[in-house]
Amino acid sequence: MKKILFLGAIDPFSEQEIRMQPLWPAYLAAYAEKFLGSDKLKFHFVNRQVEKQIRKIKPDLVAISSISKNYDYAIE
Repeated sequence: MKKILFLGAIDPFSEQEIRMQPLWPAYLAAYAEKFLGSDKLKFHFVNRQVEKQIRKIKPDLVAISSISKNYDYAIE
C-alpha cells in the first residue's frame, strides 16, 4: 500500500486558512481511489508540524499545495 501525504502550505497567522480546510485533497483522493483502487492507497493531510508528520507517516509521495501569497511557506 502506497502512502500519499497531502501538505497544505498555509499562513499560520491567518485565521481563515487555519479554520477552513481545503477540498483539493478530497477531490484527488476520490479520483485516485476510483481509478487505482482504494486498497492500494492511503491518504494523509497535514498543515501543521510538517516535519514531525513526515517522519511519522513516512509517505511514498508528498503533494504540496500553496496559494501565491503562501509560496514562501511551501518552499520551507
